[in-house]
Amino acid sequence: MENAAALASESIPTRLVRLARRLWRLLVSRQELVVFILLLLVCAVLSFQTDTFLTQGNLLNITRAFSWIAIAALGQSLVIIIGGIDLSSGAVMALSGLVSAMCLEAGAPVPVAIVAGLLTGSLVGLTNGLVIGRIGLPPIIVTLGTMSIARGLTLSLTGGAPLRNLPGDFRALGQAEVAIGAWVIPLPVIYMLILGLLVSGLLNRTVMGRYIYALGGGGRAGD
Repeated sequence: MENAAALASESIPTRLVRLARRLWRLLVSRQELVVFILLLLVCAVLSFQTDTFLTQGNLLNITRAFSWIAIAALGQSLVIIIGGIDLSSGAVMALSGLVSAMCLEAGAPVPVAIVAGLLTGSLVGLTNGLVIGRIGLPPIIVTLGTMSIARGLTLSLTGGAPLRNLPGDFRALGQAEVAIGAWVIPLPVIYMLILGLLVSGLLNRTVMGRYIYALGGGGRAGD
């Protein structure tokens, strides 16, 4: 009764200030929302600074370039949830792509080249996991070493020069666009969305996802 009487006696400006404070705490407590608002502010500033920022071609280039970073971040997020870190993801992506490109240059079909690249990345990841989990070395040390090895192999095999003249079917996987109604969406963005849904389902709908969260809470909880 006393609380109700106190609220009734408050003036409208006081209630508005109280409501504004609650909304501010809610916004600040949600990190994703804060990042999204900052992203909108950056986009607004850039749109005023240049006339080409909001053009279709520029937005397609931004989303296509961002999608590869987001795909790598999906895998990195699983590692971070369990309390680890992987410094080798970028170098391993480069090495895996190089293996696929070399297979294509050797005359292998596109599906075989893709599988070869995926197996390369999986092998490096398995090596990292075994050394960290079985031997007990710190993740930052192990992945720093594999990053250097993967980067060195990539540079030595290519001589620092990019591989060109890849088949059009293979290049289309990263450069093609799909028209959905009035929207034109790059294929990598679709890959990103599909993988994002799969990772979300893995974390929230499977036993393995519960294990991943449990490991992040402590080794004993994971046991």
